[in-house]
Amino acid sequence: MTNESIGSLFAAAVIPGLILAGMFCIYVAIIAGKDKNIQRSPRASFNEILEATKGASGGLVTIVIIMAGSTPVFLPQRNPELLPQSTVSFSAVSSTARFHGRG
Repeated sequence: MTNESIGSLFAAAVIPGLILAGMFCIYVAIIAGKDKNIQRSPRASFNEILEATKGASGGLVTIVIIMAGSTPVFLPQRNPELLPQSTVSFSAVSSTARFHGRG
């Protein structure tokens, strides 16, 4: 079709996504500062934060894999001698996800 890699398309969306996320944070801070009826929840403990990070690790690792895969070193199409290594890496990630009940 357009011969654009998924990693390049993903990377092109990072800056606009960060800008939108920053604008949303500013909006929430302004609204929360004006509305006196909004009550704060108690701060999460370190263990709760760690558990939430473990739960989100699949999505976070996916972003890293896509961004690393867009570099010429990891692309098997551009570097055919790395094809067996990239297949083994994907198998290891896939089997780990199944082991933890996510696959």
